[in-house]
Amino acid sequence: MSKRMVDLREFFVEGGDNKKSHVLLQITEPANSYEQENKGYFFALAEINGGDDEQVQLLQQMIDDIETGYYETKDTDEKDAFELTLEYINRRGHLFLNKRSGDFNCVIGTINRDKISFSYHGKPLIKVIFAKRDKYELYNVLENEDESSGQLFSAIMQGEIKENDFFQIATPHVSDHISDRQLINTLSARSSRQSSEYIQKILSSLRDGLSYGGIIISIQPKNKRVKPLSKELDEEETKEIIEEKPNPAVHADPPKKAESVETNYRPREEKEYDSVFNMILVNLGRSLVLLLTTLFKLLKNFFVLIGKAILGLFILATNKGGQRAMVIQSFNDFIASKKQYIKNLPIISKILFLLTLLLAVIFAGSIIYLNITKSIRQQQQDYINQTQAIEDKKTAAEASMIYGDDKKAFDLLKEAQSMIDSLPMKNQAQEERKKELMSGITENLKILQKLNTVTTEIIADFSADQASAQTEKLARINDMIIAYGPNDLFVYKYDMNTNVIEKKDHQTIPNLFKSNTPKEQDKVVFLTKENGIAVYSPESGVISSKEIFNAENSVLSDIFVYSQKLYAVDTANNEIYRHNPTQLGYDKGSAWLKTDTDIHDAVSLAIDGDLFLLKSDGQILKFVSGYQQEFTIAGLDPKLENPTEIWTYNNLKYLYILEPTHKRVVVLDKNGQMLQQYTSDSWQNPTGMIVDEENKVIYILDNNKIHRFGTQ
Repeated sequence: MSKRMVDLREFFVEGGDNKKSHVLLQITEPANSYEQENKGYFFALAEINGGDDEQVQLLQQMIDDIETGYYETKDTDEKDAFELTLEYINRRGHLFLNKRSGDFNCVIGTINRDKISFSYHGKPLIKVIFAKRDKYELYNVLENEDESSGQLFSAIMQGEIKENDFFQIATPHVSDHISDRQLINTLSARSSRQSSEYIQKILSSLRDGLSYGGIIISIQPKNKRVKPLSKELDEEETKEIIEEKPNPAVHADPPKKAESVETNYRPREEKEYDSVFNMILVNLGRSLVLLLTTLFKLLKNFFVLIGKAILGLFILATNKGGQRAMVIQSFNDFIASKKQYIKNLPIISKILFLLTLLLAVIFAGSIIYLNITKSIRQQQQDYINQTQAIEDKKTAAEASMIYGDDKKAFDLLKEAQSMIDSLPMKNQAQEERKKELMSGITENLKILQKLNTVTTEIIADFSADQASAQTEKLARINDMIIAYGPNDLFVYKYDMNTNVIEKKDHQTIPNLFKSNTPKEQDKVVFLTKENGIAVYSPESGVISSKEIFNAENSVLSDIFVYSQKLYAVDTANNEIYRHNPTQLGYDKGSAWLKTDTDIHDAVSLAIDGDLFLLKSDGQILKFVSGYQQEFTIAGLDPKLENPTEIWTYNNLKYLYILEPTHKRVVVLDKNGQMLQQYTSDSWQNPTGMIVDEENKVIYILDNNKIHRFGTQ
C-alpha cells in the first residue's frame, strides 16, 4: 500500500458566551510507529448550544474515552477498533443524553493514510470536495441523512480521500457565513493551511458571541490544483465518495485493550496506485539497507583491525613467543602496501575522492544552513510584502484624494490601517516601522474626515432667566427662534434682531417635542407626545391646538410640512401618512409609502421634493413619490450613531444631520457624500439644530443655550 501524507488543518473561533455556544475540537496524532502504521489520526469536533458546564465536562470525557479506547483496542476479524469503541460508548450514551440541556452536534473519526472512518450525532457539517474533469465539486454527506436518535452514534461511514480532494467537517453555524461555493473556491485557490487560516479569519471577524470550529483533511497533492467549480453538483456521480456502514450493535462487548503492541491492523481493500512518491520511498529504503550493510561491514572491519592492533601491541610489549620482530615487519609491510596502493591510484581517482569528501561536507553544511535560514528569510519576505502592500494602498489613496475620489481613498486607507494592525513587532526596527506607517495613514484619514472643531458664540441662555428650563428643540420663523421641550411648560422666543428672550406659558398644550416651519413662514406646526398637533401663529404669538386624524394605535416620531401638506412618520404602523389641511387642522391622511420598508426606528424626516428619512441606526432612506431609492452615506468616519435630526429643503444644497453621541453636525450632499463635520469643545449634549444655509450659519441648542457658528 502506498503511504500518502495526510494533512489535517483546524480552524477554531471561541465565542464570548460559552453557555450560548461551546465548541470542542481535538486532533490526536499517532504516538509511535505502530500507531502510525495501524491507527493513524483520531479527530473529534463537537458543538453544544445552550448547554451547561456539566454537559461540556461529560462530552470532553466521552471524547477522551473514545480516543483512548480506539488506540488501545485490537481489531477483530469482524470489526475494527473504531467500531468496537463506538459500540461500547453507545452502551453508556444514556449518561450523556440524559444530562443534555442544549442542542448537541458531534463528529468523531479516524484517518489512516487515505482511509477515513467517522460517525456523527445531530446535524454537523460534513462535506467532500473532490476534483472532477478539471473542476471541483462538492458533496454534502449528511444532506439526505436522518438525524440519529436513541443512541449517540447510530452509524459508521467509511471512505477514501484521494489526492486533490478535501474532507471538511464543521459546526453547523459555519454554513451561515461560508457558502459551498466560497468553500470550493477557497480550497481550490489556497493550500489547506491557508484555507483554514482564511476561514478562521472570516469567522473571527463576526464577533457574534458564537463559537465555530472545523477540520479540513486532505492528502497532500503531487499535481497542481484544478479550477474552481463552474457548474452544479451531480450527486449521482459522487455516491462512491462515502458509503454507510451498518449500525453498531448496542449489545456488543466493551473494547479490549491490547496487552502489547501488535501489528494486527486489518487493511481495507483498495486499489494500489503507483506514484513517484512510492518509487522514491522504495529507493530510499534500498539505499538505507545498503548504507546499513556497508556500515556494518565497516564496523566489523574496524573492530577486527582494533583487535589485531591490540594483539600486536601486546606482542610488542611482551615479546610473547619471540614474535616481536615478526609483528614489526608485518606492520611495516601493511603501511608500505597502503602507500603503494594510494601511489598506484590514477590521478583522476585521487581527485574524485577528494572532491567527493569536499562535496559531502559542503552538502551537509548547506542543508543545515538552509534549514536555519529558510524560516527567517520567509518571515522577512512576508514582512516586506506586507509593508509594501500597505505603502501601495497609501499611495493609491493619496492619488484618489488628488483626483477627488474621497470614497475610494477612504476605503483604501481603512484597508491599510487594518493591515498595519496585523504587522509583527519582533524588534525595535519593526515597531518603529509600524509607527511610521500608522502615522502616515492617520494623517490622511484626518484630512478625509473633514472634522472641523469650531468656536461658537452663545447668543441665548434660557436657564439664566428660568432655572428650571428644560429646552430640547429649536424652531425658527422669520427672525424668531423658539426653544421648547416635552418636559417644559414654557416656550422661549428669542428675537434675533433685538436679542430679547420672551417666555410663553403653554400648559394647555403640553409635551411639545417636534416641530416644522413651512417654507411660507406663516406658522410653526408642533407635534405633541400624544400625537396631537398645535400651531404657533406669528401674528397672534399664540400656540393653539389643531385637529388631526391619525390611524389607530399611531405613534408619530416626526412631522414635516411641504406644499401645505403635512407628512407624519408613524413608527407603530410602519407608514408615512400625508394629511391635507382643513379649516380645523388636518384630515385623516393617506398612506404615502408604496414600498415595503422597515421604518419602525425612524426619528426624523426632511423633504425637498424627495423625502429623506433618518433612522436611529444612522441609516438614511430616500423616497421619491413613495418609492424607496438607493442612498448610501459615503466617506463618513466614524459612522452615525443614534442621530436625532435631519434637515433640508428644496432651496438648500445639502443635508444636515445632528448627532449628539459624537457631538457633531454632519453635512452631506444629496447623493450621500460626506462634505464636512462640525463639533465644538463647548458642546455637552446638543439636541436641537437650525440651519441658515444662505448665510452659512448653524444654530445649536445645548443645555438650554443657543450656540451660533459659521460654516465653510
